[in-house]
Amino acid sequence: TGRPDVVVGLPSGSRHELGALAFAAAARRAGVAVTYLGADVPAESWLESITRTGARAVVVAIPIAGDAPAADRALDALEAVAERVTRAVGGAGAAALRPREGLVWLPDHLGEAAELMARRLGRAQRGA
Repeated sequence: TGRPDVVVGLPSGSRHELGALAFAAAARRAGVAVTYLGADVPAESWLESITRTGARAVVVAIPIAGDAPAADRALDALEAVAERVTRAVGGAGAAALRPREGLVWLPDHLGEAAELMARRLGRAQRGA
């Protein structure tokens, strides 16, 4: 369809984007259409991006524990689409998030995380 399956980015104030960018590349190799938002995405922009792109999933990367409060704000904004959009988190700082239902916790290994997202979205693995 040309529409993205997943939107990937880092919460407001977070600038350590190497892991999120690597995940986005791995997800593309796994057959997932990705819109990469980059670093420092304000909480209100997450919902706007999902609405604009029609994505079926969102991955909030949380590289360090200090990024967790901003990630919590982004996830709060995404509650409005929780029924129809898979919300996933990953990164070393994800353990510092507030407990909440319905999140997909991505494994630390990028390939495994990308394959999990591809399976959740019903995508077949494509060549490496």
